Amino acid sequence: MQSKTSSSKGLFSPALLRNDLSRFWPLWTLYLLAWLLAMPAVQLLELFGHNRQWMDPADLYMNALREISGMASDGALIMSVIFGCLFAMALFSYLTNARAVGFAHALPARREGLFLTHYICGAAVFFTVHAGTALLTMAVWAAAGMREIWLIGVWFLSATGQMLFFYSFAVFCAMFAGQMLAIPVFYGVFNGLVYGLTYLIQSLCEMLFYGWGYSNIPMPVVWLTPVAKLSTVFWDLWTYDELGNWNGADWGQIQSGLGVVGVYALAGVALTAAALLVYSRRRSESTGDTVAIGWARPIFRYGVGVCAALSVGQLLYTILRDAFDGDTSAPGLGACMVAVGLVGYFAAEMLLQKSFRVLRRSWKGGAALTVILVLLCAAFSTDLLGIEKYVPAVDAVQSLNFGINGENYISGTITDPETIGRFLMLHQEVVEEKPENNWNSDNSTYAGLRLNYILKSGKELSRYYDFTYKSGEEQEQGSVLFQMAALMSDPVIRRADLSAQFLNDVDRLTAAEITLYPSQTDGKNETLNFDADTAQTLLDALEKDIDAGHLGVDAFDAEAWSANTYTNSLTFYYRIKTDPAFPQRDDSASFDLEFSKNDTFLLTALEYAGVDTGLLTTYEQMNTSDGVALNGKAYEYAQTEGRISGGIESAEYEDPAADTSIAIIGGADGPTEIYVASQTSSADTQEP
Repeated sequence: MQSKTSSSKGLFSPALLRNDLSRFWPLWTLYLLAWLLAMPAVQLLELFGHNRQWMDPADLYMNALREISGMASDGALIMSVIFGCLFAMALFSYLTNARAVGFAHALPARREGLFLTHYICGAAVFFTVHAGTALLTMAVWAAAGMREIWLIGVWFLSATGQMLFFYSFAVFCAMFAGQMLAIPVFYGVFNGLVYGLTYLIQSLCEMLFYGWGYSNIPMPVVWLTPVAKLSTVFWDLWTYDELGNWNGADWGQIQSGLGVVGVYALAGVALTAAALLVYSRRRSESTGDTVAIGWARPIFRYGVGVCAALSVGQLLYTILRDAFDGDTSAPGLGACMVAVGLVGYFAAEMLLQKSFRVLRRSWKGGAALTVILVLLCAAFSTDLLGIEKYVPAVDAVQSLNFGINGENYISGTITDPETIGRFLMLHQEVVEEKPENNWNSDNSTYAGLRLNYILKSGKELSRYYDFTYKSGEEQEQGSVLFQMAALMSDPVIRRADLSAQFLNDVDRLTAAEITLYPSQTDGKNETLNFDADTAQTLLDALEKDIDAGHLGVDAFDAEAWSANTYTNSLTFYYRIKTDPAFPQRDDSASFDLEFSKNDTFLLTALEYAGVDTGLLTTYEQMNTSDGVALNGKAYEYAQTEGRISGGIESAEYEDPAADTSIAIIGGADGPTEIYVASQTSSADTQEP
């Protein structure tokens, strides 16, 4: 007589399936209620609730579409991550109880049959819940007259595919766990293990490699971190016209997102097959062990040790280094990593052996781990792979995003091979010269260089160098500072900087303004407003100064920069370019330009627009006489009359009325009239 616990082939047990369904019904009900509330209930309230009385139907329907697309991305991901683990813990909990596993394995059913029956139960539950939820939501949408019912199908495929992967992944982790709490721990660790190790190794590189800059997580690492990759699918499924109006579905992104989910669903099937293979070889006697598979125990020991060394070991060293205000020391870092790594290794061994007496039997493994960590630190500190000195070839670089920090900071993106070649020469000189960062030295001034290469291979290379130099010292031709100074005033680079900060967003200029500070002894000032045509004239003059190499000539000479650079900022107001993907984006902005005496074309344009450039105040003048600021004319007059002697006695300069606003109205050919108001007026940011 055939047993009711197994089929004729022994690969499925209907009785066991019914037992699973009845035993864990609270979990199945909770999952069903969660999706019913998130999908049909929310849609019913959205489309037929009080919002229907005051919202425009188009906005109402668009909100419903966005909520469903959100459920297809973030909602499906969160539910799958949580309930995938809960399903696996419930259905395979018997593997963590010695009596339960002994009873199950004594049944007249093959292990394959036990595994497949439990697995199919969980898969059947979430598939049924998803199908029922989709049908109810479709009914709500049909009653509301929604036409985009296909979007609910996208949700169904997304939620089912993601749940299949995370449920299978949790089942795979359960095969290695001999204790119930070990299942969610393994599941959580393995979900972020690759990403975490990559981040920790990059942190180690930042400590030991000169100039190592922030690096993006490589795409293979993102794919091996399911939560990170799946969180980006179905981000925005809609397209918009030039006016920002909804224009329909973005089918390219929908297909791409479903393709990603499909890849993970196939990976879930592969993990299921791997879990079945592990289960068929799992010993019943290992129930209760932290790691139930024999060959995985060494991986657990050394894995915990290495992860502890890379994470807590680095953290401990960072705390000690900062406490003693010291430089990075490879031996010190190695000592902290070895100490913490050994703690992690022996802690893992105690969990495996269920005893505190593990030193005598495990000291050889601890010694091996010590050798591994020492060799790892030695390889990084000696730059065994040549990472620190690597400089890409010109023909290997697609684009370069740079940042140069001197007395001011510029940044931008360039694709010109000749200019990229100049940066590569600078990069090569930096790695060879290795300028020091010594803040304890007298007259030290900070400088920084950021290089972010996008290579033609698709990879990204980032480096960041900061160092100090003595201001006023003459630099040798070809030195790091000499090359940085030349790049700081290069027209191509200054245009890239202006484009990144300002021009790339400009649709059209609307106005400009500048504030003058005749004397700050009584807080009086003047604000001059210019119309759009005058603002364009000033911008054209600025671009002439860029082409002439006037900008940035004092970037690495603190005294000259202070003497020549004005505290008065020239503010441009403009309309930004519209972005159909963000129709609600504010379409106006401003840009503050810092300029100096070297910008002769701009100064001439300002004078032509009616600005008395003698009233401009440099930083040197601002800091003169115990911090009391004078404009150019007052400063010059006081010096001539001998009235500055540790303070201002009486500079005979008549200031204009307080809070005066002067509006200059005119075209590109120059101002025609000047209007003076009693209060400062804001720049007109509307159509001129």
